[in-house]
Amino acid sequence: MNATAIRPKRQVTLPSEVSEAAGLKPGDQVDWRFEGGEIRGRKLKQTEPVEMFPRGSLLKYFTPERNAEELQLLKGCVLGPD
Repeated sequence: MNATAIRPKRQVTLPSEVSEAAGLKPGDQVDWRFEGGEIRGRKLKQTEPVEMFPRGSLLKYFTPERNAEELQLLKGCVLGPD
């Protein structure tokens, strides 16, 4: 049996055997539920953050022919690809 105590701020330390078996590591998130008289936790899958507009990706929309004024304004503000 792996018993733990609940601290005043409702914090609990998971036993190492439980966290290792679940593959939990610092920074992981757990979804908690109370079902059938039991407290159940499930590890949430982590997703990699997606960069919406990588640096320099919008430069293709600014060409000297179409946007000379915008390019002048952006000069020095945006670094394009090397």
